[in-house]
Amino acid sequence: MLLVLYFKSKKMSIKKKVQVAGVSFLILAVVLLFPFTNWGSRTSIAGFVSLSLGTFGSIISIFIPSVYVYKFNLETWQLQEKDDWVIRVSKVKHGMGNSPNVQFFMKNNFGYEQVLVDNSHDEKGNIVVIVPSAINKFKGKILIS
Repeated sequence: MLLVLYFKSKKMSIKKKVQVAGVSFLILAVVLLFPFTNWGSRTSIAGFVSLSLGTFGSIISIFIPSVYVYKFNLETWQLQEKDDWVIRVSKVKHGMGNSPNVQFFMKNNFGYEQVLVDNSHDEKGNIVVIVPSAINKFKGKILIS
């Protein structure tokens, strides 16, 4: 019941709600298993420790972001030697690994609209977005997952 009230009071994605519910069941399992663990048996202790560590890892996973949003403005663009506009986002900054998925959005009067641009990442995961200089610079955001 307490979990249902918590979900109603928070604006969370369905994925986050499922993660919180799963972690709640894992915590309950650890609490219920504790008094029934045979502390003289290695396998019983190993099972309890494994469940506890899995629960701890699941709790941490709730707080790890799954999407990084990089907002940029007109000053963010850099002129490359081929007269192209470039935006670079380092792997250290976005934290989404070596081969992230990149979506590019241009800000308009109504919000954002997705645009197709030449984007890539190197073997280290650094992202490079290139737009021909014939196109004016614009404000927007990059979603990296």
